[in-house]
Parts: sequence; C-alpha cells; structure tokens
Amino acid sequence: MALVRFAPLNQSSNTTASRTFSTQATPAGAPAAGNLLISCLVTTALQASITPPASPWATIQSMPLSSTYLYAHWVWKISDGTEDTITWSWPTSSTATLVIAEYDDAVTTLDDSNDDETDISTAATTFDTGSATATEASGLAIAFFGIDSGRNVDAGRAYSDSFGEDVASFAAAADRGGVFLASKAISATGAHSCQYTCTDTGDRGYGSIALFVTPSGGPPATKKHRRALLGVGL
Repeated sequence: MALVRFAPLNQSSNTTASRTFSTQATPAGAPAAGNLLISCLVTTALQASITPPASPWATIQSMPLSSTYLYAHWVWKISDGTEDTITWSWPTSSTATLVIAEYDDAVTTLDDSNDDETDISTAATTFDTGSATATEASGLAIAFFGIDSGRNVDAGRAYSDSFGEDVASFAAAADRGGVFLASKAISATGAHSCQYTCTDTGDRGYGSIALFVTPSGGPPATKKHRRALLGVGL
C-alpha cells in the first residue's frame, strides 16, 4: 500500500476550503476507483460548527468544539473514481489547513479508530493518537496529527511504532494549522497506536488513528513509498 498523491491547502482567512486533485496534486487527475481517500482539516479558531464533505464521506474522528485554539476533523471514503474536488466549510473566518490524500490499496472498511485530546489546550512536543484495535491481520493504519501552528512542531519530528510520514502540510507563518499524516501496514490483529515527537518549541495539538482493513485472508499490505510536502500560505 502506498500514498499515491495529496493536495494541500493553507489559507489565511476564509470560510470555505477546497482542494482539487486535477489541478493541485501531482500527478493530476481524478482518483482511481477503489482507492482509499482521506481528508483532514485543521482550523485555528473556535468554530460554532464545521460542515464536512457530504455522504458518502464519513467522519473518522473529530475534536469537540470546546477548544479555543484549534479544531481538527478527518473523513474517509472509498473512491468511485469521480471525486475531483473536496470542500469543507465553517461559519466564521479563520486560518485553515486542508489535505486530501489518496492511497492505492485494497481496504474496504474502517475497522477501528481513536483519538487523544490531551494537548489541545497546552503546548507540547509529544502527541499521541490513542489506541485502536485491528480485527483483521491485513490493512493500513493511518495516524493524523493536527497542530495549532505547524511550524512550531516541525524540527526533529518523528513517529513511533514504525509509522512513516506521508504528509507534512503547514505554512511558515505563525498561527497556521499543521496537518501531519503517517501510516504503516497492518500485519497482525490487536492494538495499534502512534506517537509524534519533535525537538521544536512545541504547540497545542491533537492526535488520532484509523485502521482500515482488507478482506479476511488477503495478503499483508506493503508500503511502497512515502512523500512529504510543505503547504504554502496564501
């Protein structure tokens, strides 16, 4: 299994965030039918409500709307080959970081997920996802870390438990949210988790994990390659 491509966005102030694969990802074009699509949003102001992409996109995990520093939310679906643009919206202007990512794999189901909100109000240099349990011995584990200001956790970043970085999207400007995605192949049932660490100054952040599985008896996933790209502030 591998990250095929992703399209990032960092914007300074708006009420809508959209990403389009056909013009904003490399390689360009619509996703391949059957591939796994993930989209993550981090906003850096208190929001009364967030409108995620409509069904059949489904929420993996999201933060409660009680933090005064950031809000993080991520969704998933299996592509039908037509999803070119994804749009999120919210009622008040704030900075936002949005990523849509495509993985080429045979997973069909979200097996389990969890999150950890320990550090959403206090600056830290370590963030955890919580633990999720795989019921199948084949699939893909993805960890999502949403940070209040991505540039404050950039230096010396690392992921535990054999997770490899797929996406690092944030702007160089202060108070711009950061989206970090890492993944690994699932080869055994049981608990999975990931911890993000850095040697930077630290900031407030959120961690979450999702386990996607392949049908029983399928071959273990093989992670082919990883890429990372810094988002550009608009």
